[in-house]
Amino acid sequence: MGTNVLFYGDAFITDRDVQILEQSTSWLSGEGIFLQFEYFRKDIVGPQKDIIFIDPNISTVIYKDPGDTHDAIKLGELEEDGNYILFIPVNDGMEKQKKPEGTDDEDRNEWGESEDSYQSEDFYQSEEDELEEEVQTAAGTHWALLVFERKKNAFQYYDSKKDSGVAPVAERISEHIRSAIKTIRGDDGINFEVMYTPKQDNNADCGLYVCAIAEYLMKEYLGEKQKPLKEMITPDYIFKYRYEMGDIVMQKRLDALVI
Repeated sequence: MGTNVLFYGDAFITDRDVQILEQSTSWLSGEGIFLQFEYFRKDIVGPQKDIIFIDPNISTVIYKDPGDTHDAIKLGELEEDGNYILFIPVNDGMEKQKKPEGTDDEDRNEWGESEDSYQSEDFYQSEEDELEEEVQTAAGTHWALLVFERKKNAFQYYDSKKDSGVAPVAERISEHIRSAIKTIRGDDGINFEVMYTPKQDNNADCGLYVCAIAEYLMKEYLGEKQKPLKEMITPDYIFKYRYEMGDIVMQKRLDALVI
């Protein structure tokens, strides 16, 4: 079982998650994505309440049970306040709750890696690897990003891999959120748009693209001028981004020790 390395905001990661950030061929865990989201929320966005980063666990809840959508995102408060933006990580395995992320040696997915997330001692992976813990979030092979901005009245879907199979999951989540919004303000003709997305050049960086694109769109929402997305988010940029995420974890860990 992984040892907790850092609690930050509502997120935590283990030493195994840190190892993933240090290995360029490893698939980013749900905890890694949410920790980066919490970094955005606490260190960049601050007290501003209209930029919402969704925990991958909550994405799974919304996918599974539309009845929980309203409370999971606090849509009533957001709709009353006017414009807002949601960043929602989605995964092609969100229908496979309580199943280990990744696979054993006989059944490894195309990524060749497996992922840890929130954990218990009840499930184990292959004997050859370290014991992996049960996952309560997605158990799939690819991360993508779903964004909803109230002012644009549209869900925008960003996927760094062509034909990844995640779009139907994103569409279902968008339908559940759309239905919850409809109960508050009626049908506003909210659209689902597949957006241009820079493409990864390996089988491991999908979660990093989710974080990097979310950061880009967050800064755009805040009014920061940037290069066009296709020029900024490149494989070289993502390679550096992985290690920058690891540096953030180590710095926050040092900060916690000082406190």
